[in-house]
Amino acid sequence: MAGPGTQWTGPLLSGPIKDPGDLRGPVNIGHAVLRQTATLTANGTNTVTFQFNLPSGSQIINFDVDTTLAWNSGTSDSLTIGLTPGGSDFLSAVNVQATGRANIGPIGSTVPFSATQLSAMSQVGTTPSNGVPVFATVTPAGTAATTGITFVTIIYVQTVQLLAGDA
Repeated sequence: MAGPGTQWTGPLLSGPIKDPGDLRGPVNIGHAVLRQTATLTANGTNTVTFQFNLPSGSQIINFDVDTTLAWNSGTSDSLTIGLTPGGSDFLSAVNVQATGRANIGPIGSTVPFSATQLSAMSQVGTTPSNGVPVFATVTPAGTAATTGITFVTIIYVQTVQLLAGDA
């Protein structure tokens, strides 16, 4: 059963000129920014992973990483986000041993994106399906973390999903 709210299966476009009635085309139509949030909680195991499912072809804009209870493993606790559990296709080595929001992405940030990560974020998956799995994983080192809570939010835009043979 679907949850509360209104659901769309395609990209949500907004703007007052939707039909290309003149040579300008849809000059001011934009895609809506969307977000999905997960909670990663230490449970005494070596890793904690959550699987998001993004519409294929989506463009990831950024991530919010908010740690409200510091992780406490013996050596380090690193958050990664990628196409596989523990993968760093989109984000690597965010320290979650302190509370607060991680400074990710912009110039001068403590966790900058690499050119490879930015390229991967520009289009996530190419095959229309029930979604492209994207994994957020906290990996403790030294000993397993017994405390820690981090909220991970993926901020993205769903783009038009082309089928094979479409132009």
